[in-house]
Amino acid sequence: MSEGDRGDARWIAQVARSWSPAPLDEAGRTRFDARLRERLAESRERGAWRPRAVWAGVAMAGALAALVGLGIFGGRPPFRPPATPAEDAARVAWEWDLLLGGEGSGELGEALPDDDLPEEWKAIASVFLAP
Repeated sequence: MSEGDRGDARWIAQVARSWSPAPLDEAGRTRFDARLRERLAESRERGAWRPRAVWAGVAMAGALAALVGLGIFGGRPPFRPPATPAEDAARVAWEWDLLLGGEGSGELGEALPDDDLPEEWKAIASVFLAP
């Protein structure tokens, strides 16, 4: 064994002595054992609900899967026929009125002339709203 190994062995032994708890007397050991038994009993009582919660979760997931499978919950939305051109035009006009605060007739150029827009907005309008 080299000198380094002996030094390491001494250091390990010193750490082990430093970190070892002091021996308990009879009363201390009795208190320690009683408290340990209490904590173990508490943890068993606290953990008693866990299996029940797991089974309840499995039951809820199964019920949800059954409802979805039967189409009662989370199924497809009801069928709606496609909009007619008149309904589509009315929807577009309503959207423009909502966007422009009731001033529009469905055409952005009529509602907001380019002269009234700030320079930054004119640049954006020329990119996105160019005819």
